[in-house]
Amino acid sequence: MSATQKTFARNFLVLFTGNSAAQLIPFLLAPLVARIFSPEELGVQENFLALVSMIAIVAAGRYDLAIVLPKEHSQAIRLFRLGLLLTLIVSGITLLAGLFPQWINHFYNNNQLSAYTWWIACGVFLLSLHSLSNNWSTRMEHYKLISAGRMVQSLVQNAGYLLLGYAGWGVLGLIIAWLLGLLFPVILLLVPAFGKLRSSEVSNQKMWALAREYKDFPLVNSLHAFTDIFASQVLIYWLITKNYGLVALGLFAITSRYLRAPLNLISSAISQLYYKDISKVYGDHTQQSAIFNRSLKLAFYFMTPPLLLVLLAGPWLFATYLGTAWAESGEIAQIMVPAIFFNFMASVVSTTPIVFQRQKTAYGLNLIGYTTGLGLLFIGTFLEWPFQTALLAYSIAQAIYYLSLLVWYKNLINN
Repeated sequence: MSATQKTFARNFLVLFTGNSAAQLIPFLLAPLVARIFSPEELGVQENFLALVSMIAIVAAGRYDLAIVLPKEHSQAIRLFRLGLLLTLIVSGITLLAGLFPQWINHFYNNNQLSAYTWWIACGVFLLSLHSLSNNWSTRMEHYKLISAGRMVQSLVQNAGYLLLGYAGWGVLGLIIAWLLGLLFPVILLLVPAFGKLRSSEVSNQKMWALAREYKDFPLVNSLHAFTDIFASQVLIYWLITKNYGLVALGLFAITSRYLRAPLNLISSAISQLYYKDISKVYGDHTQQSAIFNRSLKLAFYFMTPPLLLVLLAGPWLFATYLGTAWAESGEIAQIMVPAIFFNFMASVVSTTPIVFQRQKTAYGLNLIGYTTGLGLLFIGTFLEWPFQTALLAYSIAQAIYYLSLLVWYKNLINN
């Protein structure tokens, strides 16, 4: 094993260990949490999180991703500050959402989410700041700190769900616990970096020069990221809520919470290392290909067993562990396995277009993929298909889309 491979293995082990511990907490507490909150309450929270994620992912202008790229730390510091400034501006604007709750009621054909619109701005600020601090720590290779942050996030969030749930706080308890779970790792990551982030001279001219240099992040990548969240969460949650109700959304969302979430922790650990490593060897086709193949192989080994288990025994697993009220979620999980598998395989190497400066093409493919998947789901609701039939059409379309992305990423690496 080469020195590079040993370093990758060591860093992956650090991130994966923290991610595994972080995911063990919600799994241990899941039987209690699922019996405290109803599918309807989880459905309201999921709509809230989708709106927050859609805004937060572009709040820093995607300059949070660019922090990893400059060779000089002073430039990365200025990118951090630029992202923080934009985050503050966007979060302030988002406060206006609280003034128009009736719009949200009309959009979802439901009046429950509008009671929590004032919390959206807080969620946007913390989620964007978390991304900024996480990418700074990735640049500095503080993988142990990142790993600890994820464990703290998981512990605080899930303990909050239990405590506030037992106290009868309902949806508000879910939202506050989630926010606290972001706040603590942000503090953990930023306190050690505070001195370094203040060390560089403050120069608005240099900061805006960097903003122009990395203009593809706000102009192209942000559209891509926004569309991704809008299509994969906001729109699909809206279609389900409006046509099948909050209970159906809650049943669908639980598959994300206890199936997608652990896989996402695994894929994000691999993806962080992939982004860092492939940026270092840009232009070396042999090393690029080796890193690409190694990352996909690792993702395959970790993702296949749990998804195969869900495919074979999903309803029984969900009903036994979470309670009979969630048995249908197991059936939904089975339907979504093809889309989930190829989604996470592609997400591991999804930063490939950024490294190869092909973000415009990636955005075009993104639009085609989501238009096809959501188009089928919309047709299903229009024709009044049963919920699971409509989801099956969506899952197959998404699986084909993500497989196509993988083929394109491989061509970028080879050519």
